[in-house]
Amino acid sequence: GGTWTLASALNIGASSLGLTAGTLNTAGFTVTCSLFTSTGTLTRVLNLGASTLVCTGASPWVLAVTGLTFNAGTSTIQLTSASNITFSGLGLTYNDVSFPTGTTGNITVTGANTYNNLTFASKSSVSMSRVSFDSNQTITGTLTIPAPTTLGASRYILASNTYATTRTITAAAVSLTDVDFQDIT
Repeated sequence: GGTWTLASALNIGASSLGLTAGTLNTAGFTVTCSLFTSTGTLTRVLNLGASTLVCTGASPWVLAVTGLTFNAGTSTIQLTSASNITFSGLGLTYNDVSFPTGTTGNITVTGANTYNNLTFASKSSVSMSRVSFDSNQTITGTLTIPAPTTLGASRYILASNTYATTRTITAAAVSLTDVDFQDIT
């Protein structure tokens, strides 16, 4: 157990940050790590407040809901890997989640998650990135995918992770340019 409250920004680079028991208050500071993990069944509380979490790894966000109290606050989670990324959302409610680097790989999102805003960066390389969802997603604010730097040559495809199985993305507002959809309503 125990309670930890950050007093300044925390940058541990390519290392992972884990919460296995107790309470972590990020206190509005920026946290940079390769992977944030909170697994197991012990009682854990994660209070993100107004922090920005910058996670750089390919599987940057790994949580287990048993024993976890998750408070997103007004935080922003940035998943910055330029290769394939898996976001294991676990059906939790997030404030802002973004993929700000315009990945050249694919993105997998698991869990029936709720976001305030869900944002993908403009793609700058000639490529198609598949964003696959294993569950329905809800965005209470805006789903944003801006125009690529080379219109028509770079794009995202939002798709179900299972062919012919429909997933629903419910968004209060959308700002989409040059996006394809497969099995998404």
